[in-house]
Amino acid sequence: MAEQIAVRYGVPRWYSDVAAMLDAEKPDVLHITTPPQSHLALTRQAVAAGCHIFLEKPSRCVIALLSHRRGSGCRRKKARRQLLAQL
Repeated sequence: MAEQIAVRYGVPRWYSDVAAMLDAEKPDVLHITTPPQSHLALTRQAVAAGCHIFLEKPSRCVIALLSHRRGSGCRRKKARRQLLAQL
């Protein structure tokens, strides 16, 4: 599906693997809008990559992960902010 959308809208690169995308693109922010069962794994990957995270409807396990990670080192030297909000 990612490839089809990329072709339709002229997007030059597309990824089916979030780890490859994080490594290649080094985004400032990752918007996680997937089903809840994938939130924790994607959040862990984004935190490890040093991304800001926008997560719709964060679960308790994700909130616990982010609380635990505050102050720990990330790949990037700049501090990343985490905003937890229910939309």
